[in-house]
Amino acid sequence: MSTNSDKIKRYERLAIKKPKYYVSIGDIYIEEGALKAATIYYQKAVDNGVLAYTLLGDTWGYRSQYKKAFDAYTEGANKGEAECFARLGFCYETGYVKIDIQKAIECYAKASDLGVAAAARFLGDLYYFKTPIEDSKIENVKNALKCYERAFYLGDIQIAKKIGFIYLNNEELKDVPKAIEWYEKGLSLGEYSLNFDLAYVYLNDRFVPHDYKKGLKYLLDGVHHNDPESLYMYARVRETGMYKVEPDKKAYIYYLKKAAALGQDDAALELGY
Repeated sequence: MSTNSDKIKRYERLAIKKPKYYVSIGDIYIEEGALKAATIYYQKAVDNGVLAYTLLGDTWGYRSQYKKAFDAYTEGANKGEAECFARLGFCYETGYVKIDIQKAIECYAKASDLGVAAAARFLGDLYYFKTPIEDSKIENVKNALKCYERAFYLGDIQIAKKIGFIYLNNEELKDVPKAIEWYEKGLSLGEYSLNFDLAYVYLNDRFVPHDYKKGLKYLLDGVHHNDPESLYMYARVRETGMYKVEPDKKAYIYYLKKAAALGQDDAALELGY
């Protein structure tokens, strides 16, 4: 089995003709926590025409060299590296160098247009939580929804939970069928935590007339896929006998322990962990 030292020597030889191997060396040093060495090799990569500015900027950031990180992202963005626009958006939003919300919006939007799902999510969060449109709170939420939907179609299926939540709970945009549709979209693509959200919709009368059969079907599918929230909810069902389910103390403890083992805080508290 080759050691990292052997790999680095081999990649050094390969990098003479294929500079992308400088990135591979940088990655090895990152894994070892050798940030200074990683920086050197990521710099060699970009100096030889490889679009590795995001990695270079991130590594400068890990070393608390924020201005150098910002400069790397800026250079990468100028050369068309999509992730660099997302990083610049974060820099402008959080004050990594200086706060400029309008520039953050522009950078996130550019990264989103170039296919970066995380940038679409971050832009949605910016509109939703920081409400840059000062005279209309609902316009911020509408813009957030557009960004979240963009993120979903770029591959961020987890964002379906947030989209569904907005349609379920925002009084001005409330649309329960649309919330259910988004939850089901995400679930169909493998985001099994959405079983809990769908179960919640159908097991009470707040959103639709209750449908215990449908709600429990979603809940049990969440249990089957080890979703912590579904496990905890099902534990409570077995404890209390809600929704016409036979109460069972042993089943309650069994599912409570499974939920706690997966990090569900309420389950851990009930067990005294």
